[in-house]
Amino acid sequence: VCSSDLKDYKTPYHVEVDLTPVLSQLHPDLGGTADCVMHIGNTLIVIDLKTGRIPVSAKNNTQLMTYALGASLKFQHLPIEKIVLVIFQPGIGQSIEEITPLELATFERMLIDAANAANDPFAELNPGAKQCKYCRAKTVCSALKNTANELAKVEFNLPNNTMQQNLDLAELVGDWADAIKASAKDTLISGGVIPGWELKEGRRMIKYANQVGSEAYLAGNPNAFTIKTPAQLKKLGIKLPDDHLIEERSSPTLVRKVNDLS
Repeated sequence: VCSSDLKDYKTPYHVEVDLTPVLSQLHPDLGGTADCVMHIGNTLIVIDLKTGRIPVSAKNNTQLMTYALGASLKFQHLPIEKIVLVIFQPGIGQSIEEITPLELATFERMLIDAANAANDPFAELNPGAKQCKYCRAKTVCSALKNTANELAKVEFNLPNNTMQQNLDLAELVGDWADAIKASAKDTLISGGVIPGWELKEGRRMIKYANQVGSEAYLAGNPNAFTIKTPAQLKKLGIKLPDDHLIEERSSPTLVRKVNDLS
């Protein structure tokens, strides 16, 4: 981002800025690395590169605000009267939000309070699709389990909920179920036993050992010009040397044992 799209700015820029040393002084659990930080006049610019296809907004973006807080502490010797937050997504564009040092100071207090609350063993648990998405405790969280169990007792078309709320609930229960299944697979792969369940071997797949080399080998065959997979080649009766192909298996599938289905 910095070396190409921002090269016209007549100012130094800092790439991959480690902000953990300054953020951890606010709270031991805080940290992060900003993709690019710039300072122009009295303006601090903090840029985060996103490579996903879903547009991300810079407005009220907690991650970007945290980077901005860290950058303001790291470069506090420079004059900063405004902060510009930028989300840059190749192929999509950019989202820009401007905030003041006062707004950043308000965010700092909120962030520290949140970090302290996250470490409170007596904090109230509030399961939700957004806050539980990346949590590694999904499989052992009693609050999430109870929520999933309660939702399983009622129809998902809850009359007092909007469709968005119902979808959020469905996503939450789905994430919990996926986490349980992933944990069960890990248990069985490592040699553990789960009564009534087993792993089914993944399906056999034939892949290119070196796709570039195979494409070069097939370059003179007009029938293979648009062919992409070994399976498509086989259907056309086009044979590749054995050393061009390798056999792999997809990951195993968690299934009920046949004699436990009745």
